[in-house]
Amino acid sequence: MKTFGLDFYLASGLVAACFILGGSASRPDFEMGLSILAIFCLVASIWVGEGRGLRDFSVGWVIGPIIVLYILQLLPLPSGFSSALGQLSGSYPQASFSWRPVTLSPDATLYSLLSLAPALVLMWLTAALNRDERALLINTVLVLAAFVAFVGIAQAVGVIPFNLYEFYHPRVAVGLFASRNHFGDLFLLVTPLLFANKARWIERYGLYRAQILLQSLLLLYLAAVVASASRASIVLFLIITLGSYGTALRSDVRWRVLAIGVLASLGGWLLLAWLPATGVVKVAADRFQVADEARWDIWQNSLRAANAVWPAGAGLGNFRIAYEAVEPVSAITPSYINAAHNEYLQFFVEGGLFGIVTALFIVLFLLAATIKRRREGLATFALFGLIGTLAHSTVDYPFRVIGLNALIGFLCALCVTVPRRSAKRQRRREAIH
Repeated sequence: MKTFGLDFYLASGLVAACFILGGSASRPDFEMGLSILAIFCLVASIWVGEGRGLRDFSVGWVIGPIIVLYILQLLPLPSGFSSALGQLSGSYPQASFSWRPVTLSPDATLYSLLSLAPALVLMWLTAALNRDERALLINTVLVLAAFVAFVGIAQAVGVIPFNLYEFYHPRVAVGLFASRNHFGDLFLLVTPLLFANKARWIERYGLYRAQILLQSLLLLYLAAVVASASRASIVLFLIITLGSYGTALRSDVRWRVLAIGVLASLGGWLLLAWLPATGVVKVAADRFQVADEARWDIWQNSLRAANAVWPAGAGLGNFRIAYEAVEPVSAITPSYINAAHNEYLQFFVEGGLFGIVTALFIVLFLLAATIKRRREGLATFALFGLIGTLAHSTVDYPFRVIGLNALIGFLCALCVTVPRRSAKRQRRREAIH
C-alpha cells in the first residue's frame, strides 16, 4: 500500500477548499478563510512535515518576483519618488505625507497579497510532491472538476436552482462559481490535465477503459462549458482540447485510440443534440451576438486610469479606486466596475512599469522551463491550461478569483519543477546501485 506525505494531504485539502469556496471575489469571508487555511498549510508543512523540503527551488523564481513587487509597492518612499502617482496623487489623504508608499491604498494591496496565499502555498506544496503524489493530486483535481461540471449542468437545465453567492449569472451553468466565465475558466485549466495522466490510466485500467474514462470526462467538461454560454470559454476549450489531443496522440497513434475517440465524438454530438431541448445551446449561440459590448467603454476608461498613475501604478488591488477617479460622470451608475475585464489592462493600471516587467519575467521563465522539460509531457499539458486562461484573460479576470488563482499556481508548479522520485522507485534505484 502506497503511503503519501503530509504535503500531499495538505495540498489536496487546500485544493478541495478552493473548489468549494473560491468561486467569487464577492465573498471576502470565504477569501479570508481560504487565505488563513493556506497559511496554516504552509506552517504545517514547514513545522510538522517530514522535512523533505524542496528538491527543486525553481518555484521560487515565480513566487519571489511576486513578493518583491508587493514590497516595492508597500515600501514607504519620499514624496519626490511617490510623485509618479501623477494626476491621482493629490486626490487622496496620503499625498500630504512626506513619506508614503506608491500604492493608493496600502490596505487594498495587503488584502490582494493575502488573497494570493492559496496560490503561492499550493505552488510550494506541489513542488515538494513526488511523481505518484502529483499524479493522484491531478486525479483529485479532475474529479472535483467533474463534480462542479455536474452541478453546473444541473443548474442550466433547472434541476438545481441555487448558488453559493447572492449575485450570479442565472439560467446558465456556473457550478460553484458566481460567473459563467470563471466556470468556463475552470475547464480551460483542468482539461489538458486529462491527457497528462493518460499513460498511468492505461497502465492501471488498460487501453480501452482508460480511453473511455478520458473521453467521458472530456465530454462532461464540454457539455459544462457549452451550458455556461461563455463565448470565449467555448472557443478556447475546443482549441486547447485539440492541442492537447494532438500532443497526446504523438506518443500513441494506434487505430484503437483513434476509433474510441471517433465514437466518443459521436456521443458528444448526440449529447449536444439533446441539450437544445432544454434551451442550453440556444442560450450559448445567442451570446455570440456582440452588437452592444460594454467592455469597450470599460477598456477606454481603464486606459485613462493607467495613464493617470503611470509609471508607478495604482497599487495591486486598487483598480476600482483608480478607475472611479477618471470615470466620466455620464458613465456613473448605481452599480460599480470592479474589474477591467482584461487582466493585462488591469495589471497595467495596478502594477505600472514594475508590474509589467514582473509579469513578463514570470511568463518567459514558465515558457523556458516548459521547453526544457517538453519531453516529460506533464509540463506541456500544464502550459496548455495556462495558455487557455491567459487567452481568456483578454476579455475577463480569472486571476481575481481565488479558486482559479490556486489552480493557476498548481499548474505553474507543474511547469517549472522536477518531481521527486516516489519512495518505491527510489528504493528500486538504490537496489540496482
